[in-house]
Amino acid sequence: QLQRENLLGVQAARADYLSVALVDRLLAGENAIRIWREHRGMTLTALAKKVGSSASYLSRIENGHKLGGTDIRRAIGKALRVPMEDLA
Repeated sequence: QLQRENLLGVQAARADYLSVALVDRLLAGENAIRIWREHRGMTLTALAKKVGSSASYLSRIENGHKLGGTDIRRAIGKALRVPMEDLA
């Protein structure tokens, strides 16, 4: 952690840290995409624009009605700057 903070600067490195409240939501089973999207300060519409999808489709993924394929999950991860594996 200290090495990463020294490399990127404290503020930039800590921008990727989730608060305890957000970690608690993850542990409670809430959708990781929603949590990271909110952490990044993005709306569904903004994320949809970045990944080339519709907000309604992303909403279905966030609500567990759709899984979303590898391509869309990869694009979401890239847009949110989060490894795709962390969005499962």
